[in-house]
Amino acid sequence: MPCGPDGQLSLDQYRLVSYRIIMEWALKGETLGRGNRKPLPSCVVAAIRQKYPSESGVYVGFQEAEEAINIL
Repeated sequence: MPCGPDGQLSLDQYRLVSYRIIMEWALKGETLGRGNRKPLPSCVVAAIRQKYPSESGVYVGFQEAEEAINIL
């Protein structure tokens, strides 16, 4: 559920969606999971952080799908 102002996604939610879209594109159908992690290229991370900065300045690392869903 959107938890930003006026029913929009929050910056955290936008950042998560951006990461997920980039990973789906980069992995081309390969799945991630325990023991199979892929880092995002630093240029992608920098671009997403610049467009959707964290209000607290704290960014999280990998989250299991169940944890990430709670953000959305």
